[in-house]
Amino acid sequence: MEKTKFNFLYDPRVLAFKIYVDVDMGQVTLRGVVDSLKAKRSAEMDARHTAGVRWVKNYLKVRPANPLPDLQLEENVRNALQRDNLLERYEFTVSVINHLSVRSPGTLAMSSEEKKID
Repeated sequence: MEKTKFNFLYDPRVLAFKIYVDVDMGQVTLRGVVDSLKAKRSAEMDARHTAGVRWVKNYLKVRPANPLPDLQLEENVRNALQRDNLLERYEFTVSVINHLSVRSPGTLAMSSEEKKID
C-alpha cells in the first residue's frame, strides 16, 4: 500500500491527499475525489504499475475545481453525442439543471433516402 501512495506523491497529475488506498492480497481499491478524468486515469495507472499489484478497483469520483455553467455543460454533452458515430442517426434532447445532465431517449432520425431503401 505504501508503494502505491508513494507513486502518487511523484505524479503531478494526481493529488495524493484526496486519494484513499486500500490493499488486500494484491488488490488495490482507490477511493476519494480528484479534479479531472485525467487524474483519475493517472491514479489507476500509477497503482497498476506498482510492483505486487494484481488488480485495481477505481472508485475515484471526478469533481472539477471550477465547474462549468449549466448552459456550457449542456452544449458539451450535446456536442459529444453528435460526434459519436454510433449515435449520429438518433436525435437527443439534452438539458442540464444544477450540473445534472438529463437526456431523453434517442429517436431514430432517418433521411428521406434511407427511408426509400426500407
